[in-house]
Amino acid sequence: MRIRFVKVKFLILAVFSSGLLFLQGCGQSDFGEENPVVRVGNRYLFPKDLRQVGSERPSLDDSTSKHATTTFVNHWVSRQIFLKKALSTLSIAEKNKIESKASDYKEELMVYAYKRQVFRSRFQDTLVTETELQKVYHENMQRFKLREDLIKGGYVLLESNSKMRRKVKTLLRGISDVTVENELKTVCRTHAQSFKLFPNKWMTFAALRSFVPAFNQQKMSRFSEGRVYDFKGDDDGRVLMYFAKIQPQGSPAPMEYVEKGLKTIVINQRKIEFLRELKSSLYKESIRDKSYEDFTKG
Repeated sequence: MRIRFVKVKFLILAVFSSGLLFLQGCGQSDFGEENPVVRVGNRYLFPKDLRQVGSERPSLDDSTSKHATTTFVNHWVSRQIFLKKALSTLSIAEKNKIESKASDYKEELMVYAYKRQVFRSRFQDTLVTETELQKVYHENMQRFKLREDLIKGGYVLLESNSKMRRKVKTLLRGISDVTVENELKTVCRTHAQSFKLFPNKWMTFAALRSFVPAFNQQKMSRFSEGRVYDFKGDDDGRVLMYFAKIQPQGSPAPMEYVEKGLKTIVINQRKIEFLRELKSSLYKESIRDKSYEDFTKG
């Protein structure tokens, strides 16, 4: 059943136009500087509570702001009506159970906020050494098995009758050298339909297929490291593909490919160790200042 809130929209418009609301039986002296907008039981909603709705979304135009405020009031009234009914219906045991859960949750929030504050001040420097990365990598290598093939290399798409095929093949084999890579880029900008060189960065074979649709018909198993492959591409073009490195699916991922994940592991390990030390320190502090006592120990 839908609850109708009588004249709520009119009340909101009145609040915004005059800043005051006249309620029969309640004068301004009863509430101080502002009269309430609505009441449910002994709970009141004041204009100051509504102003925060607009302040949180300052870019809203006037009509949209009024609609947002009306929605806020309706939601507040609905919640208070249900709450009033719940308080009069629930048993004392159920209320106590809820109070206990709310208290536990409040404590958890306070502890979480404290830990976050400590972490922010303690872990501003997230520098991770190469030694730490290597240690974590070797300890967790089996966790980083590849779900797809990885490659390093490059491809060049030429017109089928291009006279640059032989030169491009030669240059592709040497793109691990920066000078050769730059020379090939110069050639490609003039003669290639498209190209992508990634001799020092891992790329998934699936990503390569998105760049070169002709690879959709190719299987990774047919390719070998250190070779240039020349095959027919789309629209009568020729694809020259060089595989500098291949890391097959199911094998451990290269360390540089999972470096971000490794850094996260190292930092999380630091946090766990820091929390262990902090817990011990707070425990000892509580014993010293006698704020903690264990009555089970004689």
